Amino acid sequence: MQAVRDVGQFTALIKEVRAKGGGLLTNWFFFLGDVERYTQQRNLFWVAHPSGVLFYKEETDLLNLYYYFAADLLQPAALQKLQKPVVLDLVSAGVEPDLAVQRMYTYWMSNGFVLYKTYRRMVLEIKEPTIAAESSALLPVGYRFGFARVEHLAEIQSLWRSSLDSLSTALPDQAELSAILENQQIPCVFAADGKIAAALQYDQRGNVVTIKHVATAAAHRRHGLAKALRDFLFAKEAIPRKYLLWVDENNLPAVEFYKASGFSFDGRVTFQLLQE
Repeated sequence: MQAVRDVGQFTALIKEVRAKGGGLLTNWFFFLGDVERYTQQRNLFWVAHPSGVLFYKEETDLLNLYYYFAADLLQPAALQKLQKPVVLDLVSAGVEPDLAVQRMYTYWMSNGFVLYKTYRRMVLEIKEPTIAAESSALLPVGYRFGFARVEHLAEIQSLWRSSLDSLSTALPDQAELSAILENQQIPCVFAADGKIAAALQYDQRGNVVTIKHVATAAAHRRHGLAKALRDFLFAKEAIPRKYLLWVDENNLPAVEFYKASGFSFDGRVTFQLLQE
């Protein structure tokens, strides 16, 4: 496994696969700007494969696997066992996977992967103003809204790890989380003692807001804090805008929570495969 040096090498590797003809099979969805950032961070790697090329993006707890294969050269090949679990996402436009996704699902399941979780995408479009963003009426007595700052980094990391599945959800490393905190992308609910009771991480590109993580500390659950954070975020951003999130289809309380918030499934499904 070798580090990808730069965007030029990344595109050259893909061109080599494309030159083999027969079309491409891939689960890559990032932009070249993302590739440039990953190569600067030295967390994007590549490995030659009989069918094309594999890219591994290293996260704190796992490796995300992305492939570029020549469609006419697809052949089995055992992957090297690595020091971290490997997670591979296959995204389908519908609940029933299309032929290309079915083909790759069967391929990877026969090459050492197992189905770990199935996620469905939910969407909500808001065209009118909502509740005032700073309204303390949204919170029980003793709580307040605010944004996590860099000095809260360890507290946020602890909340994410105690509440989220680190295999299924790539948690940001310290450098990435520091940048997220500096950009004020984690609104929080603070308890009376100043500790973080609940937090929500989001990313925004244009008028599209993607909700990444939502978590409430165990001692502060069942107080409506997640709902309050949702409303805080809805009121914070300019309109019109679209909200996206991915939810584990078996996490029924989360599905019902988002449905009650106005979200609906848009048909996209991610089959998350795992090699431990």
